[in-house]
Order: sequence, then C-alpha cells, then structure tokens
Amino acid sequence: MTSYSNEDTERNIEAMLQARDAIQAQALVKPFIDKRVQEITDKMVAHYRGETCTHTILLGCVAEISAMWSLLADLNSVYTRGITADRMEKGRAERTN
Repeated sequence: MTSYSNEDTERNIEAMLQARDAIQAQALVKPFIDKRVQEITDKMVAHYRGETCTHTILLGCVAEISAMWSLLADLNSVYTRGITADRMEKGRAERTN
C-alpha cells in the first residue's frame, strides 16, 4: 500500500489549480489559433495556386501552425495531469473514510 504525505496532497492541489488555469487559457486561445491556422492554410493555397510557393514559405507556415498546436498540446497535458491528481485525491479520500 502506498502512503501519501501532505506534500503529495499539496502537489496534487497545485496540479488541479494549474489544470483549471490551463483549461481557461485554452478556451481563450483556441478560437484565435483555429482562425490563424485557417488563415495560414489559405495563404499556402494561394501561394500554391499562384505558383509562388517556396520551401521557405512552406517552412514558415508549417512552423507557425506547429508552434500553435504545440501550445494547445501543452495546455492539454497540464489539464490531464490535474484530472489525474484530482482522481488520486478522491481515491485517497475514499480509502481514508
């Protein structure tokens, strides 16, 4: 049986608070990111159709999209850690009751 300390509880509470902040941040930035990804995609299509598409243009567009998706993935990871911490605390509370 694993024993939990107050430090474990404090870490779990911190993870839960960070999860709350992450989901709020995600709600704020996701609409902007979705719109920006569409704009970048439209830009790439326009360059392709205009036969002005270069490796540098594609690289810049893909890098920008990748960075935004990475931010969303990081926020989702923080949220998932918070959910896990919440479940751990609920399980701990059930075992001690």
